[in-house]
Parts: sequence; structure tokens; C-alpha cells
Amino acid sequence: MATTGVRQRRHALMGESRFTMMTIIAENAAMETVRGIEKELDKYLYMRQLHHENPNLYYKLLINNAQELLPVVYAPTVGQVYMDYSKLPIHIYGLVIRPEHRGKIFKRLKEWSGHHRVRVVVVTDGERVLGLGDLGFNGMAIAEGKILLYTVMAGVNPAVCMPCCLDVGTNNETLLADPTYQGLRQKRLEGPEYDDLVDEFMNAVKALHDHTLLQFEDFGNHNAFRLLEKYAPLQCSFNDDIQGTACITLAGVFSALRITGKSIQDQRVVVLGAGEAGTGVGQLICRAIRAETGMTVEESLQRCFYLDSKGLICKSRTDLQHHKLPFAHDIPHMSSLLEAVTQLKPTILVGACTQGGAFTKEIVEITDDVFLQAAKILAGMTPEELLEDAQLFPTIADMKDLVVHLISGLAEFMVASGLGRQPAGVTNWPDYIKSKMYQPGVTPALVVEKHHVVTRELYILRQTYTPIQRYLFLRHLLDSQPDIFWNLMINNAEELLPDVYTPTVGDVCLNYCSLPIKTRGLYIKEQNSGRILEKLENWRHQDIRVVVVTDGERILGLGDLGAGGMGISEGKIILYTVFGGLNPEHCIPICIDVGTNKESFLQDPQYYGVRHKRLRGEKYDALIHELVHALKKWRPHVLLQFEDFGNTNAFRLLDKYRNEVCCFNDDIQATACISLAGILNSLRITGKKLEEQRILVFGAGEAGTGIGKIVALAVVQQCGLTQEEALKFCYLVDSHGLVCKSRSQLAPHKLPFAHDIVHQPDLLSSVRSVRPTVLIGASAVAGAFSKEVLEVMQECNERPVIFPLSNPTSMSECTFEDAYKYTGGTAVFASGSPFPSYVTLEGKTLYPSQVNNAYISIHILRPFILSDILSLNSYRIISAEDWYRMAAVLTKCKMISDELFLTTAELIAGAVSEARLESGMLVPTFSDMKEVAPHLIAGICEFIVKTGQGTKPPDVMDWLDYVKEQMYKPPDNDVPAFPSP
Repeated sequence: MATTGVRQRRHALMGESRFTMMTIIAENAAMETVRGIEKELDKYLYMRQLHHENPNLYYKLLINNAQELLPVVYAPTVGQVYMDYSKLPIHIYGLVIRPEHRGKIFKRLKEWSGHHRVRVVVVTDGERVLGLGDLGFNGMAIAEGKILLYTVMAGVNPAVCMPCCLDVGTNNETLLADPTYQGLRQKRLEGPEYDDLVDEFMNAVKALHDHTLLQFEDFGNHNAFRLLEKYAPLQCSFNDDIQGTACITLAGVFSALRITGKSIQDQRVVVLGAGEAGTGVGQLICRAIRAETGMTVEESLQRCFYLDSKGLICKSRTDLQHHKLPFAHDIPHMSSLLEAVTQLKPTILVGACTQGGAFTKEIVEITDDVFLQAAKILAGMTPEELLEDAQLFPTIADMKDLVVHLISGLAEFMVASGLGRQPAGVTNWPDYIKSKMYQPGVTPALVVEKHHVVTRELYILRQTYTPIQRYLFLRHLLDSQPDIFWNLMINNAEELLPDVYTPTVGDVCLNYCSLPIKTRGLYIKEQNSGRILEKLENWRHQDIRVVVVTDGERILGLGDLGAGGMGISEGKIILYTVFGGLNPEHCIPICIDVGTNKESFLQDPQYYGVRHKRLRGEKYDALIHELVHALKKWRPHVLLQFEDFGNTNAFRLLDKYRNEVCCFNDDIQATACISLAGILNSLRITGKKLEEQRILVFGAGEAGTGIGKIVALAVVQQCGLTQEEALKFCYLVDSHGLVCKSRSQLAPHKLPFAHDIVHQPDLLSSVRSVRPTVLIGASAVAGAFSKEVLEVMQECNERPVIFPLSNPTSMSECTFEDAYKYTGGTAVFASGSPFPSYVTLEGKTLYPSQVNNAYISIHILRPFILSDILSLNSYRIISAEDWYRMAAVLTKCKMISDELFLTTAELIAGAVSEARLESGMLVPTFSDMKEVAPHLIAGICEFIVKTGQGTKPPDVMDWLDYVKEQMYKPPDNDVPAFPSP
């Protein structure tokens, strides 16, 4: 038993050690990411995303790296954040209170706080944000920023801190005219209406919890002083600009006196700025002078002089506001700071600044004496060696160790002064305070409310700066609010698919292991051999209809990306829902991680894939075999999509398993299918026939040979030729030139296209020799369709057909503009990645088609999924939400035939109207697919049943109606959302 106990403790310690090591690795990786970002605002956005995605890691980073990161999340970067707050792709963590919430403010506070007891509220009305003026709703950023200081500098749990913005409008005309501004679009509320709103808010805070600390932040001068005077005796509150700034300034004064060896009564202070911060500094310095010397109030005030925008504050001025009057001395007016310094000869010159503070729950009232004591304690914490270097304050890094002593000293002072109560059982303040310091591990509650959520998220997304940032935003939205994500994607496919699929997904896969995202798929490794079925049975969803699997060897045109290939599987899964209407819970992305031959990945410390050269041979085949048969046993009728396998494996795996399981290869068959659809519609434009075409494909891999085979099949069926005759319509060019009989050692998949023609060494000579009517790029060689190649195509054809299909955009064989320009405006164009429209010299706008296999797999898949349901003759479909809950039964759909891809291509081609063709569109646009998809799926259903590959239940009268019923629709009701402005 003793041995067992020791073993258990050892295992526990090993587990803790491993967890600690993983935490350290995560922290180091995140810090390296931050340090690798050039622009400070981009660093802020990264940290903000981390806050949303992994709050524990976020606070660990801030607490352990405060000196480096506080300037990123607070001043000075936060100044730019305030200006652009409404435009930034971020979620609001604070609470917005508007005039429309009158009578419901307490309820809103209660809903925001949930089960947490709110200890700190930072509230602003955004009228005077830093030195930037009236920023209205954007002032929320200052409240959120100050809350961070409570956690980082004072150890307050962020879950008990509430940032709040009283959005009462703005007098900033620029903001009111800015369409991106999210605040209340009216002039700032004033007078009794403003006071009533603030009064209800203050009463609500007091009623919410006893002893909640309230910090007024960046209110305008006319409100700041009177609100503090009104509420300080009633509520534990202070004004950061008036009192917090004064406190830190006085601490600096005390430290300066230690350097100069002077006493405070010998000082003459000139303060530039007579607003909240300036007068607050003067009041506290005067209180310190009185405490040290016994001077009267009037005598101490004579030590402080103020200048505002009109010069020196003096009795001869008649325009002084109430809070400036105590500092109006009987001296001549001076119009400039230089004149005042010359005449008054101050020993201390102060400019307005901003600094936060921290308080414990025992505070019942905050007086100026508390700020005076805080200044003394803080000044006393500055070591002599810092003073010798003229540093008046401890560094931010030092404050992590000193903050306990600062809070302890203040707590003792408050108890001794009768301002607070010492908790029962507390005999040692430092130990007690340490026990209350926040340690990341408790995730702050995420507060939600409903208000035009989808519109807001789309609006935020449109303000995001780079494709990767947009991808991360959408990815985090998928994790946190999937219903909102799917609403956005389904209703805005044309706009958003480039952010989650091509071309952005290329960069995603390249950087997958360093991105701050959670993997949504399943990794299968060699070490899982013998347990793959167990892993599948432990997957979070069990009613799986579709599996997209890759081994990461040939991701787009980017090569061997190993574990980063998961990004392509995840991207393809999105297409099944957006275009195929399949519930996302019925799909699983899988990456078979068998290593990578990419040396840079193997040396990259952030790469979390298997760190060895790619597995080959029998071990590789055994792993694939186990996965396929585990899938077949787990879900007998699942559709398996092979995605981005290398040429070595792609063809043989498809040939091996296509008769065993319902599977297809997206790169070989789906790319070919959509290419054929584009070719068929190009014939509608050129007025030519299929049998008149000569098709040259640059790239003889999976996509290139797949295109050749399906074109040959179309020629056989439409023109009545033999297979051998039909293959002669297609020519391939690889890295060694034109594929022909005279070449030896051709790969097996190229042999059907090795015609008895003269070999040509490159693409240009091949184009001159073959004189193709259609030129297709599937090579991942950027710019391969050169000016010379395109000009030869134009010489050979009235309307040359140009399809640069390689992904991502950076690998495309040519651009839309080049194709149009170098063919004299005659090209019929379609690409694999999106290109912008092109305006001709005549002012006509031409739109490039995107021939992407995103159209194909989901429409071929959908009937196979539906056929499971169609065989449920004993069931009645109740609603669109109920069908996917029913158990799937045996289907007669055993394989996906080449004829099915041909039929799909013909259906897609027929879905394009004449008007679309005239504008250059060869296939339906992504935005069209919401309407087109049900018709395509219905047509494929009819083909499957007609050819005996599936069955139609007797209660289905109309395929189109039935398909529309089954299309996945994200719930519209009860959608959780972040607070909306």
C-alpha cells in the first residue's frame, strides 16, 4: 500500500511538472509571437484575441511580463485604440449604459455580474479621454484598460471587475459623421437628464454589492469635480484623474525631495493644467504641506500656482471655474508658462498625467488622507540606487513584489484612521493580502446580451486589417458563438469564404502551429496504431456523415506542411455546411500526422507535429488501412474525402479504397469536375463544340490528370468516341516538358496522356506545338502563363480559354488582368483563387470566375447523406432540426462513380444564366450558391436514384422541396452574444 501511495504521489508530481512545463511553453510561445509583431496596434489586437480565447494565459503573460506588455495593452498604445475603438475587430467586455436603459440599470448590472460579486467598477462617459477629447462610446477602451491595472498591479480577480461606459452621445462631429462609430449618434446628454442617469447608475452600483469600489475615469471637468463631491460621501468612490494622478505625482515629489535634500515646505510648485489632474495635484500637495508643517489651508495654497489655456490663475481673472478659485492668488497675470517660470522661479514643475490605483474591499470611504498616505508609502519604496539614477518611482516590474507592501500599509492606515475595518482573524496584513491576490486560473465570466449580433460581427470583421486577422476573428467566433459564425458564413459566402478557405487558408496552413487557435479536428499518428477506432468512438460528436482526411504532404501549392495540413481539412468542412447545408456536427476533419520532410518545420520549436521525416512504405499503408476500416466499422456509410495527399499516394489510395468505402479524392475528381463545368460554359461563349477543343494542362499531378480523364469521359459520352480517341483531346505538360510517348519513366497516371507527338521542353514551346483552345494551370508555378504564352494563345484562338487554377493566389499561373491584357481582351477566364474585377479602357467592368472545387464535393456528398434518410421508410421527417438526430440505416450508395462527377459538372454549367456568361462568369458565384445549391443537390439525387445507386422513400414527392427542408439553418433564437453597443 505504501508503495502504491508513493507511486501515486510520484505520478501526481510528474503530472504537475508536465502541466507546468506545458504552461511555460505556451507562455514563451505567446511572448515570442508578440515580440515578432512589428506594429503596436497589431500587438494589442493579438493580446485582445488571446484575452478572448485563453484568458488564463493572457493574465499570466501580463502579470509575469508587466514591464513589457502594459505599454501594449495600456498607455501609450491605448491612445490609438481609443481613436479607432469602434473600428477594431474586438469584442466588448464592458457594460454599456444608455439613456434608453433608464429604469433597468440595476437589472443590467445584475445580469452582467452573474454569480460574481463585483468589487470594482471603472466608469467613464468618454467626454475627456486622455488628451484626445470627447470620444463618446470609444471611452469604453479606457475603462477596460484601467480594469487590467487592478489585476496586473493589485492582484484583483478580473471576474469581479466591471468596466462601464455611460454612452450619452458625443459632441465630436467627426465621430457622429463616421459610419463605423458604434456609439449613440446624438449630441452629448446634459443637465437633469444626464444627472438622473448617473444617479440611477450610482444607486444601482451601491445596491448591487456592499463596499464596491467605484472609479470615475475621464469625465469632463464640469462633471468630474461635482460628481466626486456629490458621491464620495455616499459611495466608496474616487476620481482617478483628480486623485489618482495627484497621488502618484506627490509620490514623485517625495522621492525628488530625497534626492535634493529639501523639505516640502520649501517648495514652490507650478502646475501646467488646471483641470482634474492639475487641481488634484495641487490639493494633495497642499495637504502634504499642512501635514508636515502645520500651515493653514490658505498658507499651503500659496505654494501652488496654476496655468490653464489662458495663462496664470490669479484673482484679476473673472472667467475662473469653481475648482480653480482656491489657487487664484493676488499676483499679476502672466500669459505664458515661460513667463510664469521666469517670474515665480518654481522648484517643481508639474504637467497633467494619468495613473491608476488599487483598493481592498474594506474601504468604506476614500479621503485625501488616504491618497497622501499612499504617496508617502510609494515614495518610501523607491530604493536609493534608483534615486541615484534620478528614477523617482519603482519600475513596473518591481511593483509585482512591492504591491503587497503598498496595500498592507494603506490597509493599516485606514484601520488606524477609522476609515476601514480589519477582518476577523487577520493578524498579518501581508499574508492576508497575498492570499487574496488573483492568480490566473479562474476564467472571468463572459457576459452576454442580445442585440443585432450577426450584423455587429460582420461589421467588426470588415474593419479587420489582414486576411489572417480575419481568419482568426472568424475562427474564434466559430469556437465561442458557432450559431453566429454559421449565420455569417451562409449569408455572406461570397465575402467571407476567402477568409476561411482559399486563398487565406494557405497562410493558415503554413503558420498553423503558431496560430492562437484550438484544433477542431482529430490527429491520427503512428503511435495510435491499434487504437484508431477507439479514438473515433471518443470523438465529441458521433452522428458523423462526412470525413475530410489529409496527410499534409501536398497542401495547395505549398508542399509538405505536415501537421499544418489540419487547416485544409478544417477549411473543407466549412464548405459542407455553407454550400451543402450539412449540419457541422456531422463532419470531422482529420489529419494523419506521419511526419514532414520540410526541414524548417522540423527545426521550428512551435511546430507540434511529429518531428521526423515522413513515414513511407508498409507502416504508412498499415496506418491508412486501419483508419479506413475503423471509419467503415464506426460509421458504415460515412463519406470519406481524401484531401491534398502527395501524388505518390493520392492515385493508389483512391484506386485501392473507392470500391471498399464511399470515398473520392477532391484534388483528382472534384477539381476536374468544376474545371469541366467551366469548359462547358466557355463553349457557350465561344460558340464552339467540345469535339473541336484541344486542351493543354500545365501540371501533370492529381488535378491535371483528373481534368484530362473527366474531359475524355465527356467526349466519350457527348461525341460518341472511344476512350482512346477521347484521351487525345488532352495534353499534359510537367516539369520536364510535354508528356509524350518518347519519354521514358513516366509515372503510371501520366501514361494515358503520352501521345505520339514530338517532345517539347517547356510550356511555351508546347503551346506553340499543340495550339490549344483551352489552357489550364494546375502546376503551382506562379506566373507560368507569361506574356509570351498568353500572346500565343491569342494568336491561335479568337477567344482563348485560360484557367489558372493553382491555389493560393500567390501560386496562380497568371492574374485576371494579365490574361485580359495579353490576349487583347479576348480571353475567357476562370481561376482557382479569387481575383479582383477588371475595368477595361472602355469602362466596362469584367468579373473573373472562380473555378474552385468548393462547389463540387458538397453537392455530390449531400445526396449520399440524404439517401440514408431516404431509406428510413418507417420514419416521418418532423422538422429540419429532427432529421439529423435519426439513426442512419444501410444505403445502396456504395461508391462515387466518374459518371456522377460528369453529371455534376453538367448541372453546374447549366445553372449559369446567359446574363452571367456575358459578364464573364463561367460558374455560379459563391453568393449564388445559396439559391443554386438545392437545385444541384436535387438533380444529383435524381441521377443517383435513376442509376440505382440510392433509393427514394415513397413519401418524398419532390426532390427540391425535400432538399430545401434538410439544409442546415443556424438557430435564430436565443443566440448568446457579447455586449453590443
